[in-house]
Amino acid sequence: MDDQKAQVMRECAAGSGSGELTFPEIVGRLMDIGVERYHADYSRQEITYYVSAR
Repeated sequence: MDDQKAQVMRECAAGSGSGELTFPEIVGRLMDIGVERYHADYSRQEITYYVSAR
């Protein structure tokens, strides 16, 4: 994974936590960088992203 994708993921996670980004905005940004799906486990404070191999 490159630094640009990692930065988008961090921004989406932060924007979600602060309420700054809406769910559709987050999904759109993640789709743009090739994320096919993700799993957020808030009790463990973990987010796992699944990125396509494009």
